[in-house]
Amino acid sequence: MTFEKQEVNIKLNGWAVKVLLNLLIDAHKNWPGGHPSEQEDLYILKNGFYRAYMDCIFMMESDKPR
Repeated sequence: MTFEKQEVNIKLNGWAVKVLLNLLIDAHKNWPGGHPSEQEDLYILKNGFYRAYMDCIFMMESDKPR
């Protein structure tokens, strides 16, 4: 079986999502080179964590009293 067929679920709070997003942004920006698919994988992960981060922001805004 390959890694591509493995599925893992991880539960994170908003702070952890933000930390991982920042790490992925930095890793993608400062990518040292290598196989282009590795940079594409970082891009995909970065965008996924960006979406999760924005979901957290949206939920925080919707929880504020009006």
